Amino acid sequence: DGTNKRLWMVDAGNARVMMANTARITTTTLPAAEVNSAYSQTLASTASQETVTWAVTPTSLALPAGLALASSTGVVSGTPTTAGTTNVEIEATDSHSGGSHIDLRHRVTYPITVNADTTAPTISSVSSGSITTSGATITWTTNEASSSPVEYGTTNAYGTSTTEADTSPRVTSHSVALTGLTIGTTYHYRVKSKDALANQGVS
Repeated sequence: DGTNKRLWMVDAGNARVMMANTARITTTTLPAAEVNSAYSQTLASTASQETVTWAVTPTSLALPAGLALASSTGVVSGTPTTAGTTNVEIEATDSHSGGSHIDLRHRVTYPITVNADTTAPTISSVSSGSITTSGATITWTTNEASSSPVEYGTTNAYGTSTTEADTSPRVTSHSVALTGLTIGTTYHYRVKSKDALANQGVS
């Protein structure tokens, strides 16, 4: 049945007694993902009058760590944690709700590549507060765990930096106290946040 994407089987009397649904996956490739970056792609199939169920086949390698396949929508999503390429076989099953039938599964193998994280942390909400005659506190947020050094000085060349190492602690909510400032002096500052793979964002 070319219109309904179904295959009918007939008995000796030429009566249709069994139906096989024939949904087919139409998505041919999946774009690369990146470690620590949100990923979401929707798989598509041919139009169906029934319910399409999605799954990674039992004999396939699993999706890359951090990704999952939604069985009802065909959405591959998550935040991958490890770089590399994995060949994953995904199947779509078009299930018929009544009568004698066979549910046919269409399977496609996708190479899913997860690239190393090359994206710097996104810095936002930078502000100064808790100002005293000799100090101030600089706060900001990042979209991933990262370090919290602050550069500051009396010109926009800065010249002084806090001594925190780039490796620890890594947080998403940052608060750094500046001390030893001179009363009545205007200070310039900027924040720098580096993630675990040394990608650095600067305000």
